[in-house]
Amino acid sequence: MALRFFKPAPPQSSSPRHAALDYRPPLSLRLIRRGLQTVVAFAVLGVIYTVYWFVIATQLKDGMTSWIQAQAGPGFRFEQKRVEISGFPTKFRIVMSNPRFVLSRLSEAADGDKWEWRAVRFTGEMRPWNFDRFVFDLSGNHEINISSKRSTLALQGSAKTFRVEAGFHDDGLPADVELKLGALSLNTLAGNSLLSIADASVNVRRLFPDRASAKTPTFALKLGIKDLRLPPGLNLPLGPIVSRLSAEMKVLGAIFQPGAVDAFAQPDAVDALGHWRDEGGVVEVARIEAKYGPLDIQANGTIALDDAMQPMVAMTARARGFFPTVDALKNAKLIRSRDAAMAKLVLGALAERPKNGGAPAISLPLTIQNGFLFAGPIKLLKMPPIKWPQKPKPADGPRAPE
Repeated sequence: MALRFFKPAPPQSSSPRHAALDYRPPLSLRLIRRGLQTVVAFAVLGVIYTVYWFVIATQLKDGMTSWIQAQAGPGFRFEQKRVEISGFPTKFRIVMSNPRFVLSRLSEAADGDKWEWRAVRFTGEMRPWNFDRFVFDLSGNHEINISSKRSTLALQGSAKTFRVEAGFHDDGLPADVELKLGALSLNTLAGNSLLSIADASVNVRRLFPDRASAKTPTFALKLGIKDLRLPPGLNLPLGPIVSRLSAEMKVLGAIFQPGAVDAFAQPDAVDALGHWRDEGGVVEVARIEAKYGPLDIQANGTIALDDAMQPMVAMTARARGFFPTVDALKNAKLIRSRDAAMAKLVLGALAERPKNGGAPAISLPLTIQNGFLFAGPIKLLKMPPIKWPQKPKPADGPRAPE
């Protein structure tokens, strides 16, 4: 007789589990619930962000003028007619109507000079999540008045493009500034043209080494200008138009010590430059290119200051168009006919003529020292000296009784 083994039935629970406890809603209902939770979360975040944006916008509107005044310091005055804030939700767009900026601090070192700038509108933009980067737009019409005890100069200007983008460091000073200009013109009230630029870009960056020696780069500069028209009244020997000018350079050595020098106080700035010179500071020019009249030049080298705070320049240059340049200097009576003939003789002997034709080119050192410009051993012309502002003399105190 075969034995059969039966699997015993599981014991019955005394309190059976209710089916509702194991209920799992359908996928569609679960998705709806998650969606509602997400919508509520975004709505709460949106309300918080909206409150944040309008609180910051109100503070900007109420405190922008005083903040600019505080940053500029004494001797500066900033005014505007109206401030509007827009750009919600991705940015703060600040529009100031009829801004006016007055600089009178130069009167401490000059003869009561006062500079005044007016514009129709000033626009600034920044992101709500990045207050260290600003974009300024000054496109439009401008008025500039420069007055002193002896004279007053009133100028009018306009720019189709006048855009400045700046990033600020923790010390409150710019870390980098990029300027873009387009169709810029500056005229007198009588309509005489003083300056015009078809297109220009300038980029300046502060470099942040831990310790700055005389060979440590502290500033970097890139410059590009097209069709720069200078005042015709200067009677420049090569004409008033610089067709092209571009440069890349670095400042080696610390010019302004943090907290020690006010860059806007001119006498202090001159002292800082003198200290920078004494410590061995120079400007290293990696590249400079210019097309001015008949002269087409490419150069690199260094710039420093001598004991009289005048520039000393040592460049290696490659130039074309030097023969008509020498003739133009002779016709303007900046160099003597004898010196012009000698210059053309020496430069002609050193010139290289391209195999495929074209203007001859020459490579030679260009130097400025003791107030004169030299092309190799040839003294070309005298350079105008830089007149730095002087510190005001201290007022005489009361005389002691005799």
